[in-house]
Amino acid sequence: MTRLEGRYRSLLRLLPRWYRDAHGEELVAAFLAGRPGGLADVDGEYGWLGWSATTEVLRLAVRTRLPAPGGGPPRAVAVGEAVRLVALLGLLTFAALGVANTVSYLASTNEQLVSTEANGWIYLFLTSQLAAVAAFAGVLARRRAAARAFAVISTAYGVLHLAVYAPETTQAWLTALAAQVPLWAVVACVFAGFHQAAPRPAARSWLRGAAVGTVAALCWSWPDITQRYPTGWTLRYLFADPTTLPTMAIVLAAAGYLAVVRPRGQDGSAGAWPLALAVAAGLLLPVRLDWAYHLPTAGDTAHIPVSMVATALGQFAAVLVAGAVLAVVASRDYRRLPAADEWQPCG
Repeated sequence: MTRLEGRYRSLLRLLPRWYRDAHGEELVAAFLAGRPGGLADVDGEYGWLGWSATTEVLRLAVRTRLPAPGGGPPRAVAVGEAVRLVALLGLLTFAALGVANTVSYLASTNEQLVSTEANGWIYLFLTSQLAAVAAFAGVLARRRAAARAFAVISTAYGVLHLAVYAPETTQAWLTALAAQVPLWAVVACVFAGFHQAAPRPAARSWLRGAAVGTVAALCWSWPDITQRYPTGWTLRYLFADPTTLPTMAIVLAAAGYLAVVRPRGQDGSAGAWPLALAVAAGLLLPVRLDWAYHLPTAGDTAHIPVSMVATALGQFAAVLVAGAVLAVVASRDYRRLPAADEWQPCG
């Protein structure tokens, strides 16, 4: 075996074992046969794998570790479906909030919002928000390139804001970072989950969910749109907190799944749904904890009602419990699925 072949075989370790056992030798033979000029001594000892071969293996690793139904062992399929569900749930959430934030801005009479100095950042913010809508539409239409491009654009505001207005303290930087992690994780799931072999999502069902989510976000943003806020610190806090609505959605989705869908045997995802919801809850936890931790010293207010602190802690606890229960359920479902060495591909 030449060093070049050894390096290629090492690269193939990125593939799952079940795939290497079935196709590893074929891949090695095809790679060696495709080398220009054959395997001369110099090429065999010092030749470079090449970007093409490397990227092909990386893409194949993603497709085989996150396969579509029927394209791999049940456990790998469950993880792949969960990644795709996290991407869709996240894009749906950011798209609904993006529409609500855009409407709030257009209806706003706040002079600070429409000032010339803030215009650049506001337009970048709104562009990032609406890019999430386009990314969601691209995924549903199976336009992978467009969906990925818009997903990256949706992160522009957060990335530039962190870079330009770098917080002075580590704690402040971590706070700003925690607010961006959920979106970055969703974008990563879009890239990893929706590969060439990924199944097309059920567009009608997801569009209905997006319509419901958008209406809910608009209703929640109504105080911002009308500039008429409810009286009382606690209610004002609830409507000012941008993660309250996603928190409620995760908790209600977890309760609905555990109390209705699962007992009736209506979950055909083979464990993907509880895993996806558990991951979504986990992504919200750092943001919820940050709000609860910093609320007592927020702003210049001398006194923060205990009810506000209790509400923030209650939301954190609700997400934590929901995520923990879903994680246990997902773990049990995962262990019940056949392992890779017990699975035989059809045909």
